[in-house]
Amino acid sequence: IYFSQVTYNRERGAIDGSFTPTVRTVTPVFSDAGAMLGMIVVNANYAIMLRDEFAKIAPPYDTFVVNAGGDFMLRQADGRIGPLRLASGIGDRPAFIKDVVASERDEGMFTTGDATAYFARIDVDPDNAHAALGVIVRLPNAILLAPVNQARDITMLSGAMVMALSLFMSLLFARRFMTPLNQMTAEIRSLKGQELPRNLPVQRSDEIGELARAFERRARALADSEARAGAIIDNVFDGILTVDDEARIVSLNPSCLLMFNYASGELSGQPVSVVLPRLFSTASGPAANGNRSPENLRRQLERSLGKTIEIDARRRDGSLFPVQLSVSRVDLD
Repeated sequence: IYFSQVTYNRERGAIDGSFTPTVRTVTPVFSDAGAMLGMIVVNANYAIMLRDEFAKIAPPYDTFVVNAGGDFMLRQADGRIGPLRLASGIGDRPAFIKDVVASERDEGMFTTGDATAYFARIDVDPDNAHAALGVIVRLPNAILLAPVNQARDITMLSGAMVMALSLFMSLLFARRFMTPLNQMTAEIRSLKGQELPRNLPVQRSDEIGELARAFERRARALADSEARAGAIIDNVFDGILTVDDEARIVSLNPSCLLMFNYASGELSGQPVSVVLPRLFSTASGPAANGNRSPENLRRQLERSLGKTIEIDARRRDGSLFPVQLSVSRVDLD
């Protein structure tokens, strides 16, 4: 069987007025002796043949059928079937039709604007090049990439949910640890004097509990040390007077208070010259001339460091009495 190219139907050598695209199949007839007796020629309406096949398979996407000669027909995704367009005819034809016809591959993929197409070649008769058909299926990229886009969206949504969950868990754990730390900070800042902390989370079994217990032990040890030092200072026979950098009185031990006949706290913040008015008797320069500013008081005390001097002190009633003064410096910062 031989297939002809698709041409318009001819009657007695001339194209008839119907312009019917026709394919001819030719079958030779032989005698028993092998001699060719003649040929059977069947003319078929090629357009109707393709329409019938399109109706049977009903492809869901734009589908082209093209033969070896470049004749093609398109069935659109909505079911509309276009006319058969002959390669020798006029009118628009997609550029890829020519590429598919010229290609030697049996299948392939290519893009056309916003769509992607796949073609496969079908050899109806390997011995007859005119019997080959090419089927081209064209899909919009939006449909073709829909599963990929959906997977991408799901991945991004899942990632966002994981990040949100991670952030929430991080905030939850941070709050779990920061809340007791903030409470510890507030408790420590509220302590006064030798007061010991009472509301530290020492019962916790985690690192915060260990930190709280360590701080409580340290605070108790410091309080005990201060208590011992205070007991020594309070019970020593000698008077002990402490001043700050501006030579103002900070504290006096009980022996010193008794010596000057003042009550506890009565001299706090007063210049040391209130009880040691003649501290400048051995001074020179501005101090000797009566300039008893805090700066000069501090300088005079610094000159007396490591020395024992005899000067007059003054009681509350204004009376003077001799004392031996030893000055030492302690840096607390």
